[in-house]
Amino acid sequence: MILSLTRSFNLVKIVVSYLISLITGRLIHWGNPVAVSIEPADFCNLRCPECPAGIKKLTRPEGMMQPETFQSIINQLLPHLSYLSLYFQGEPYLNKHFFEFVAFARSKKVFVATATNGHFLDEASVRQTIESGLNQLIISLDGADQESYQTYRQGGDFEKVVAGIRRLVSEKKRLKSDKPEIILQCLLLKSNEHKLAEIKKLGKDLGVDKITFKTARFDDYTKGNPLMPENPKLIRYKRISVKSEETQKSKIKSQKSKVKNQNCKSNLKIEKTSHFPIFKFPNSQIKSSHADQFPKSSAIYIIKNRQPNSCFRMWSSCVITWDGNVVPCCFDKDAKYAAGNMNKQNFNQIWRGHFFQDFRRNILHDRKSIDICTNCSQNF
Repeated sequence: MILSLTRSFNLVKIVVSYLISLITGRLIHWGNPVAVSIEPADFCNLRCPECPAGIKKLTRPEGMMQPETFQSIINQLLPHLSYLSLYFQGEPYLNKHFFEFVAFARSKKVFVATATNGHFLDEASVRQTIESGLNQLIISLDGADQESYQTYRQGGDFEKVVAGIRRLVSEKKRLKSDKPEIILQCLLLKSNEHKLAEIKKLGKDLGVDKITFKTARFDDYTKGNPLMPENPKLIRYKRISVKSEETQKSKIKSQKSKVKNQNCKSNLKIEKTSHFPIFKFPNSQIKSSHADQFPKSSAIYIIKNRQPNSCFRMWSSCVITWDGNVVPCCFDKDAKYAAGNMNKQNFNQIWRGHFFQDFRRNILHDRKSIDICTNCSQNF
């Protein structure tokens, strides 16, 4: 992130207002975004099963951002913008103006990163990637061979991606450039969890700067997903047992009968809860509720991270779709919570408008009521 005095002061204002909001419970918001994601295009050449752009499940129109729109957005976000992610939905390299976008943002001293599936790293685009000044390039490679790779990256060519990475690393060395930082990113899946050592070795052999492993997000995760790794440490969800109501009632009846037969009826206290009673035995170390006394009958998955009424991103960043819609974050894939459109409004009107302020206020008081937050892996 590139910070000038103006950008540093802006960041301080954001952090201070965020902390005051958390401490007091009252919405205080100062400053402008330090980081923004801009979507070059919302369509893709692959058909990854959990990607709404790839499987054509986005409810918003397909398209690609135009240079005049991009330049207008960047100019309105300056001088406070420090970090730009040129990625949201879709494959960024499919926008023919992509390298113009990178070069323009870099000319304004903005750090620029993007993510790609790696299928467009031919000689020409590799040269342009380096010459544009792109700071960071994340390349998705979710396997150690075609078989483990194509389970998720459907329509993808493993060898083509590997060849493109080699080409990029080689050209970067030839031009003696320190940019972009090349990050090989592997999405953790059932199809590749047994190949992680091989993937790490492949990354080192290719000469990338960094290798990262990322847990996968699943839209429909409560009942599990066939793509989920078997190793619970490799998923962002945890499995918990649930019991049917009939099983619980039967167990409660059995517990009551046992207590009665043991002649301790007079010492038993039953506290009513919203669903079932909790049995408490005085002068005993037994304090378990009904939840851990019943046998397992089925299971569901819940997100591991706790989700407090806070989110620094709502104070410091936003996402802008290819057609100018400003949305709160990357979990709003369909732009359901569009606060405004930059082709029709000034950014400051949107950023400080009623919609965004009400959204931040809701984050502070009842984040779990916002549907796009229920599957969020961020915890701050």
